[in-house]
Amino acid sequence: MPRRGTGLIDGVRVRLGGNVEKRLAQVRQEMARLRAELRVLDEQVTYARELADDADTRAVVSQTPLADRERGDAQDGLRRVRRQHDEAVARVAELVAEQDALLERLLPRTEAGRGDG
Repeated sequence: MPRRGTGLIDGVRVRLGGNVEKRLAQVRQEMARLRAELRVLDEQVTYARELADDADTRAVVSQTPLADRERGDAQDGLRRVRRQHDEAVARVAELVAEQDALLERLLPRTEAGRGDG
C-alpha cells in the first residue's frame, strides 16, 4: 500500500510534499491575480500615455506655466503606472521561476543520459 502523499507519474512512484503542493496552489492563485492586474495596468498605461501626449501637445501650443505643470503631472502619472506595471511583470517572472522549482521538486531525479538518442 502506498504511503500517504505519494503519487504515480509516468509509472514512477514519487513522494509528493504537502507543503510543496500548497505552495504551488498559492503561486498559481497569485499568478492569476497578477495577470488580471496586468490587464488593468495595460489599460491604465495606455490611458496615462494618451493623457501625457495630450498634455505635451497643450504645453507646446499654449506655452503657459499651467500647461507645463499639467504636462509634468501627466508624465509623473505615466511613470507611476509604468512602474506598477513593471513591478507586476517582474513578480510574475519570479512566480514562474518559483513554480518551475517547485515542480522540479515533485518530479523524481532522472538519469543524466535520459532523453539522449
